[in-house]
Amino acid sequence: MEPMQDRTETNIGEYIAVLRRRWMVIAGTMILVVAIVAALDFSKTPIYEASSQLLLQPKQSESIFSPAQASVDPTRAVQNELKIINSLAVRTAVAKAYGEKISISAVSGGDDDVIILSATDSSPKDAARKVNVYAETYQTERFNAIVDDLTQSKLVLQQQIDDFQKEIDSINKPLAVLDEKLAATPTTDPTYADLSAERERLDQQIQARRADMESQLSDYQQRLQVLQLSERLTTTGGVQILNPATVPSSPISPNIIRDLVQAALIGFFLGVGLALLLEQVDDSIRSPGDLERATKGIPTLGLIPLDDGWKNKDEPRLTTLAAPMSATA
Repeated sequence: MEPMQDRTETNIGEYIAVLRRRWMVIAGTMILVVAIVAALDFSKTPIYEASSQLLLQPKQSESIFSPAQASVDPTRAVQNELKIINSLAVRTAVAKAYGEKISISAVSGGDDDVIILSATDSSPKDAARKVNVYAETYQTERFNAIVDDLTQSKLVLQQQIDDFQKEIDSINKPLAVLDEKLAATPTTDPTYADLSAERERLDQQIQARRADMESQLSDYQQRLQVLQLSERLTTTGGVQILNPATVPSSPISPNIIRDLVQAALIGFFLGVGLALLLEQVDDSIRSPGDLERATKGIPTLGLIPLDDGWKNKDEPRLTTLAAPMSATA
């Protein structure tokens, strides 16, 4: 195990030595990659994003006509509203209000009844204006839809109230017919007692029926009053703009700091790879270790030091004669 550990430590040491020798290659590669990414980022047009939050509210007519259905699945309700937001009718109204078509993103805000509208643009002011115009137009469209819904609901209720009132008004007609018969029948007539019993039985049935119909009529009248009150109180169209979009201060793209950090990391790894590649193709000998690897393990008998005093390589020089006291000699 020890020889293997020694070889591992030797390999790590060799890699570190390579990185130290080739640090300029690594640094140069990092600088080059960072410079390229910086140039690309600074040449791009900044993109800004603005967002607004909308709070959804249920339709009053749904809670009035179908209280059990008023507690519909919030997630499903939000998905339905997202379809309405992206509908052709809303997009057409927004284009008319803004002056041109707008592309926005509408997603659930995490809460069951919140929707987030987002828009991007090269101008931060235009990004905020897009979102606000879209939110306000959608609110207006939904308001008009709710007012129409309340109006139709009022008409339906009023028609039901009128029908019940007519039925209540006509419920006494059979009793009036019997009263006429009783009035025309002498009390001594054998049929008078039967007519009186029939009238009493019919009167009880009519009173029970009248009480039931008047109860239903009262319920419809109360619903109509609630609808009328809801119509007067409806000002937001069931959509409340929680947070209008503000002008963004910084772009979402390009993210220069993030891009430069990523470029530095990529440049570092590319530089390390390039340094190791250069080390593999470089056959120059700089140390005894390089010599042993080049000669495949042949032992080194000695080393000839570099003579710093030998300036002219065209003329032979004997160091022991020219500088017998030097370290090289």
